[in-house]
Amino acid sequence: MKTKHVWRGIILAVCLLWIRLFVGVYEHDEYLSHHYFIKHSPTWQWYFYSPIGYQNKDLEDLSLEEKWQERAFHEFVRNQGHSR
Repeated sequence: MKTKHVWRGIILAVCLLWIRLFVGVYEHDEYLSHHYFIKHSPTWQWYFYSPIGYQNKDLEDLSLEEKWQERAFHEFVRNQGHSR
C-alpha cells in the first residue's frame, strides 16, 4: 500500500516538473494580455515579457536584466510564432 502512494507521489512530482520546464506564460507586447504556451526547449523561466514592447528603444538602451528578458522573449515567444 505504501509503495503505491510513493509511486503516485513520484509521478505527480515528475508531471509538475515537466509542466514547470515546458509550459510558460507570456505577456503580449502590444495588448498586455497573458497567454499560456508550450516552450520549444526546457527552461526554468516561467513568465516571459518584452521590456521594449512597441517603444522606440534599442537593445543597447536596456539594463543587463532587461536585455536578458528581451532575448528570452524573442527566443521562446516571438521566434516560435507567438505574439504576432
